[in-house]
Formats: sequence, structure tokens, C-alpha cells
Amino acid sequence: MLNHDRFTPANLTVPLNATLTIKNQDTVEHSYILQGQNIGTEVSAGQTRPLHLDGVPAGSYMVYCEEPGHMTAGMVGNLTITQ
Repeated sequence: MLNHDRFTPANLTVPLNATLTIKNQDTVEHSYILQGQNIGTEVSAGQTRPLHLDGVPAGSYMVYCEEPGHMTAGMVGNLTITQ
């Protein structure tokens, strides 16, 4: 889930080819971006969007919100994809 200044949970482990449900519980737009993978999603306030991880290799990835100022405010986390 996306909240005002953080991801809940900040650290997440999922299997290969998982689909995440990204829910924005805030009143402003947020994003959930996997660093170095050219994959992510923008989620409007109060909305829910799927994020399909098909083809993303197993590994550990930093995730962040790319909205201005959100990453430096603490909207970062870690996504581990397992085989």
C-alpha cells in the first residue's frame, strides 16, 4: 500500500511472475517503481492498480515513488523476487 510518506510494507518478497496489487490510500498520486527494471505504475489517490512482474528476474530491487520529493521523504523500499 502507498501512504503519505512510505510503502506498507516497505520490504516485500514475492515469487517469480507475481502480480502485485498496489493500493494508494493517500490523497495524492504516488508511483511504485522498480529501480533498473523499467517497470512500475502510477496510482491516483484512492485507487488500486495491478503491477505485473512477468519477466522480471529473481533478485532484490529498490522500489521508490518517483513523484517529486517523495523518494527523499522516505518512499523507498525493497522488493525481493524469489525463484
